[in-house]
Amino acid sequence: MDGVTVTLERAYADANRIVVGFTIKGLNGQRYDARHLTLTDAAGTVFSGMHGYGVTGQSHILKVSLPPGEGAYVLAFDAAPVEGAPAELDLRLVMEVVEALPPDAFKLPPTPDSPPAEPPDSMVMEALPAPEGAIVGTFAFDFSVPFIPGRVAEVNQTVEAAGVAVRLERVVVTPSETRAILCFERPTGEPREWMPITTLDAGDKQDLSGIVKPLMGATWYVLSGRLRFKPDGSINAVDETEQEGCYCYSFLASLQDQRGEWTLTVTELVGEDIDRLESQILRQADSAVVSVDAAEAAEFQTRLAGPWVFRFRVP
Repeated sequence: MDGVTVTLERAYADANRIVVGFTIKGLNGQRYDARHLTLTDAAGTVFSGMHGYGVTGQSHILKVSLPPGEGAYVLAFDAAPVEGAPAELDLRLVMEVVEALPPDAFKLPPTPDSPPAEPPDSMVMEALPAPEGAIVGTFAFDFSVPFIPGRVAEVNQTVEAAGVAVRLERVVVTPSETRAILCFERPTGEPREWMPITTLDAGDKQDLSGIVKPLMGATWYVLSGRLRFKPDGSINAVDETEQEGCYCYSFLASLQDQRGEWTLTVTELVGEDIDRLESQILRQADSAVVSVDAAEAAEFQTRLAGPWVFRFRVP
């Protein structure tokens, strides 16, 4: 389209995630970006995006060297909505492609005062403007990909500690990741968002840490003194589901070949005072930089020590 070629290179699907890889090539070294990506199946089910990686030109870290203007990208989508164990998935990927603007277009306007140095052990979000390049058009791909079912352990165990009952509903193991679904009723008191801190022993005496996300609504939280933001600059927001008070832990180590007795331990529950945190951010809303350091973060937190220990068998 207008000299721009998008190629869907590879795709992968299992019960936890769907991964697609594509390239974008333009003319005369011009770079292009993909945005507003959607992935659906033949029934119209929308698979929410999880994370992605991309590179244009050269990357010494990834040891990749692409021709000028060419980009390669890998994106992962949540496969939880897939029902049953179909042999393959019929999918449709749609994206809008725009011209990438040079880095100078994203610079903040000069100010008389230099921004403050980043405090130690903190995450800083810069309120950058978002100029956009010319739109090339919308590209759509219809394709099928083999589907790998997951090994599911329906645990349904409830353990109580510190006056809070935590339930491990199930664990789903696939080649790409292992997921554990944890649910609990939030402790009463001042308005807070609660997050479990969890480790997993898959029978090899090694504790694995996971990546957590709530399964309903949007949340913003401080964990270990750091504000967590999405790559696009927004605070950690996730798609809504019907499982309020539940969390999905993703363990990215390869556990596909490990079976038998596993142990999942919730070491503590961390609560965040969202109202106070929001007020702190809004007070800085007219500033180009919003930051919360480790000392300030502790003021927003309440920690309940466990442990909540779950032992179960994985088929």
